Amino acid sequence: MSCLSVTSLEQAKAKLPSSVLPIDGLRRDSKGDLTKDALQTIVDGLKSRSVDPTDPATKKGLIGDLGTLLCSVNNQYQFLLKELFRQVAAGENVEASFIDTLKEKNMFMQDIINVSRHLYGLRVYDASSEFIEGWQNTASDSVAMSKFEGFTVDQLQRDQEMLSSGSYLELRKHMVDITKEKNVAASNYLGLYGFLNLVAIGLLIYVAAGPA
Repeated sequence: MSCLSVTSLEQAKAKLPSSVLPIDGLRRDSKGDLTKDALQTIVDGLKSRSVDPTDPATKKGLIGDLGTLLCSVNNQYQFLLKELFRQVAAGENVEASFIDTLKEKNMFMQDIINVSRHLYGLRVYDASSEFIEGWQNTASDSVAMSKFEGFTVDQLQRDQEMLSSGSYLELRKHMVDITKEKNVAASNYLGLYGFLNLVAIGLLIYVAAGPA
């Protein structure tokens, strides 16, 4: 499975299938998040299909697939947001159905994040026949979860509120601010990486020069 590249409105609106997230009709809290019993229902549904999320390899695969799905849905979401901002800037009438589609993509992303976190925190069964806590899982689990960096439920919930209230200009400003924050974070990371490279080069030169 690879991250979907979205180049048309039709692609952006399309529903993406997921074998992990049959979430229609599941209970949600006041914020719209899936409740604990809803998350457990999803886990039970996986087990009923002989997919055991307490198996380390299976768990890693599930989280990895959800990370790729999140990337694909985000590409759809971003494409739809750009179309929304274009319509607003052009003074066009924004149809309620279009906003509903945006809100559905937003909620789907929240669900993917929440379910992935729940799976990551599950106790897993290792070869020694003992359960270990989720936070003790292998480094490969953390690598799988790295696909979720830069995505937060709080951020998406703020988007959802602005979509519901019709605050599209405020939403655009919010998206610009998020982009700036990500760019600053990326610049800081590259700066640190460059500094560490310089230190490493300096050490190599020092070692190569040897004692005076």
